[in-house]
Amino acid sequence: MNKEYAYIDGKALITDNKGNQKLEEYYEDLNKVLVQENLVEEMENQITELTKEQNIQNVRTRKHYIPIVLPALTFISTIGANLIFYFYTGINPLTEQVNTIFGTLNFATYWSLAFSSILIPIGAISEYFIYKTYKEAKKDQNGTNKELEYLKNQIIKEKQILEELKKAKKNSNKLEEVKIVQIDDKKQLEELQNNLEYYYNLGYNEEENLEEQGPKLIRRKN
Repeated sequence: MNKEYAYIDGKALITDNKGNQKLEEYYEDLNKVLVQENLVEEMENQITELTKEQNIQNVRTRKHYIPIVLPALTFISTIGANLIFYFYTGINPLTEQVNTIFGTLNFATYWSLAFSSILIPIGAISEYFIYKTYKEAKKDQNGTNKELEYLKNQIIKEKQILEELKKAKKNSNKLEEVKIVQIDDKKQLEELQNNLEYYYNLGYNEEENLEEQGPKLIRRKN
């Protein structure tokens, strides 16, 4: 990122934030060019980081939610419980009966009711929280996708602006004194960050935006 330049006898010694320097002819709107270069560089950095984040999200987050815990515990509390009973006792749970407050039941029904009353509520609660976490991850993924979509489209425009600035450069009258100019790109980088937050929230709240109108959650990325 361009940090500053020193004007010396018609030349500009440009220094970046890593201490690297380059010498160029000084011209009008040099400062605008250097600010625009910083904006493009920041956008390229953001694209790189968000692409890495997107790849991780794509691996971690399935396209569609598939319940696992509740079906598994339902299977265990019904078929699984009776299979275990049969293998350990050798007794067919479908033929053996037991007296309960509900009347006479075969062991298969008895074991299914006993295990289901415990495992299915646990499975339902667990599945709810897993699904809630999944939905949050999908919202975050949608937000990242929107940020990248915006950046990839916008950087084309910003590069074009940069090229036009460079083509339009005009030599300036030489100044007598030596002066150092700090590159003030704060406004442009803040605007970029605000736009990224806007598109992130647009993607994050995408499902809600399709269903209803009104204020939505404004979430800032860490």
